[in-house]
Amino acid sequence: IWNAKNQQLIATLQGHSGGVRPLAVFKYKGSTSLASGSYDKTIKIWDVEKQHLMGTLHGHSMEVLSLVVFEYKGDTCLASGSRDTTIKIWNIENQELM
Repeated sequence: IWNAKNQQLIATLQGHSGGVRPLAVFKYKGSTSLASGSYDKTIKIWDVEKQHLMGTLHGHSMEVLSLVVFEYKGDTCLASGSRDTTIKIWNIENQELM
């Protein structure tokens, strides 16, 4: 993670076993969060401010190619698209498929 103003490295988040492709930044419970999708078929949810892994989402059978965060019925949700031809909708709170 880089500071855009001074081009200084702030943090390096590690945990995927494959290349990382899509990223989605969002506010969750007052904190800046990040979702990262990978060629390892997982999505990781990070607390950026604490530089802490909040959880790993498993469900795709091929690499994750796209992510978008949105609000639905008062919940923070994440849609993920994969090379496995599926779009999955996740509830960020319980980190489960909807």
